[in-house]
Amino acid sequence: MRTAERDTPSTLAVRYAQLIPISAWSVRDDIRLQRLASIPQPVLVANGDNDEMVPNENTYLLAERLPNAKLSIYPDAGHGFLFQYPVDFGTEVNAFLGS
Repeated sequence: MRTAERDTPSTLAVRYAQLIPISAWSVRDDIRLQRLASIPQPVLVANGDNDEMVPNENTYLLAERLPNAKLSIYPDAGHGFLFQYPVDFGTEVNAFLGS
């Protein structure tokens, strides 16, 4: 475990500050979803296939609503898929940014 240059521990205030917007966005709002169609930029949408924090149905919904989305679902992975597949994801990000 790292002992030097560690991050400052989170507080309950930080937790609740994050919970407010997460709760607001956890309720489906079709008007917000329709606004995604107006984003013309390419977007890489990626997730693990077993993410308990961001369910796959939300990942697919996001990718379907963004007109220039590239969807990648990593197998046998959770919320930390980018750490479980660092080389694959890094390669994908570099290819996406280079396209």
